[in-house]
Amino acid sequence: RTFAMLWVCLYHAKGQVEHFVDNEQYEESFNPSFSRVLADQGALAVDLFFTMGGFFGALMLIPRIQKGGSNIKSYLHSIQHRFLRIWPMIMMSLLFYWFVMEYINKGMFWWRLDALSKECDAVGWTKILMIDNLVLGDGKGYCMLWQWYLAADIQIYCILTVVIGFYLKNRKRGYFLALFLVIQGFALGLFNTIFFNIRYWDGGTYYFRLFYFLPPVRWTTFFIGVIFGIMYFEYKKLKMTRYNFFAFCEEHPRISYLLAALGLGIFLFGAGFIRSYQVHPEIWSDEFRSAWNPLNRICMASTVVLLVMSQLIQKKSWIKSFFNLRLFQICGKLSYAFYLYHEIMGSILINNQTDFIKDYNNGIIFTFWVKMALITIAVALVVHLTIEKPLLAIVNRFTSKTESKKVIPPLQQQQAPPKLEESSEKLMAKANINERSNINCNGNNNDDNKNNTNNNDENSKKN
Repeated sequence: RTFAMLWVCLYHAKGQVEHFVDNEQYEESFNPSFSRVLADQGALAVDLFFTMGGFFGALMLIPRIQKGGSNIKSYLHSIQHRFLRIWPMIMMSLLFYWFVMEYINKGMFWWRLDALSKECDAVGWTKILMIDNLVLGDGKGYCMLWQWYLAADIQIYCILTVVIGFYLKNRKRGYFLALFLVIQGFALGLFNTIFFNIRYWDGGTYYFRLFYFLPPVRWTTFFIGVIFGIMYFEYKKLKMTRYNFFAFCEEHPRISYLLAALGLGIFLFGAGFIRSYQVHPEIWSDEFRSAWNPLNRICMASTVVLLVMSQLIQKKSWIKSFFNLRLFQICGKLSYAFYLYHEIMGSILINNQTDFIKDYNNGIIFTFWVKMALITIAVALVVHLTIEKPLLAIVNRFTSKTESKKVIPPLQQQQAPPKLEESSEKLMAKANINERSNINCNGNNNDDNKNNTNNNDENSKKN
C-alpha cells in the first residue's frame, strides 16, 4: 500500500508540474529514462490497490457474512459497513476542496484554485452519490477526478458480497464465479480497447468511459485478489492445503523466492515496456497498443500475487521483513487519508508558483513529488488521528451491535428443536430394533443350547 500510494503521488506530481510547462520546452526536455517512465506509468498503481483490495475484502468479508448468515440482510449489512467506512471521509475532503481550498492561495496562479473548486458546482452531486466514475462531466468540469477509484471500489464491493455468498453456499461455484468475472473483465477490456481504437498512452474520452473508469473492466485485478484472498482464508482458518497456493509456497520456500523474483521481473517489464514505444513507436501496431491496456493490468496483479503473497506464509523471509518495517506499517495506515488529500496538497503547492517553470527536467518532477508527499503525509496523519480513527471506531461499534443480533437467525432457532427431536427419535427407534434383534438372537442361542444338552443326556442313557 505504501509503495502504491507513493507511486500514485509521483504520477499526479508529474501532471501538476506539466501544467506549468509549455509544449516546446516539454518536447525538448523529454528524456525516456526508466525513472521518467516510472513516473509516467503511475496510473498502474491503481491496479495494485485493486488487487490488494480484493484480497483483504474477501479475507474480511467471509467471516462477517458467516456471522450474519448467507442472506440478503447480511449482504446489505456488509455493504453498509463498507459505505460508512469510505463515504464520510470522502465528504470531508470534498467539503475542503469545494469550499475551503480556493481561499488558500498567494501566488499568481491563485485563480486556478478558484476554477478547480467551482468545477464541483456542476458535478459535485456525482461525488455525493458515489457515481462519478459512471457519470463524467461532459466538459462541465471534473471535481476531484482522482477519487473515481473509491466510487468504483464500493460498486465492485457490492458484487463481491454476491461472490462470497455463492462461495459460502457452494465452494466450487464461488471460485467459478470469481474466475468468470476475471475472464469477463479482461475480455471486455480487450474488446473495448481494440474495437474503439483506445490506444495505450493516448487517453481521451473513450479511454476513461469504456476502460479506465468502467467497473466491469477494472474488476479484473480486483477478483484476482479475491481468489487468492479466499485461498488464504482456507489455508489459515480451515487448514485446507490441497491445491492451495499458500500451502505450496510454505512447503517449497525456494520456489516461493523464485516466484517473488518473477513477480519483480513482471513489474519491471509491465512498467518499463512502454519505453520501447517512446524510443521506437514504429514497432507498435495499433492493435497491440490497444491490447496493452488490459494486458498491463494483469502484469500488475501478477506482481502483487508473486512478489508479495508468495511471502506471506514464510516465517523467515527478507521480503516479508522489508515490507513489515514499522515505517511502512504507519504509512500503510495513512494510505486512505493520503490518497484523499494528496492531489489537493499538490494543487495548493503548484498553484502558489510565482512564474512558469523554466529549465524543465526530471529533477523538478521528483523534487516537487518529495515536497508533495511529505506535506500530504503530515496532513494524512492529522486526518487519520482526528477524523478517520474515531470514525472507524464508531462504525465498528455500530456494526458489531447489528452483527451480534444476527449470529443465529430466528427461523433457525425455531427449527432447531424439532430437528433435534426427530433425530433423537430415530436414534431411539434404531436402538430398540437393535435390542430386539439381540434378544431374539440370544433366545435362539439358548434354545439351541437346551436341545444340545437334551441330546447329550439321551446318548448317555443309551450308553
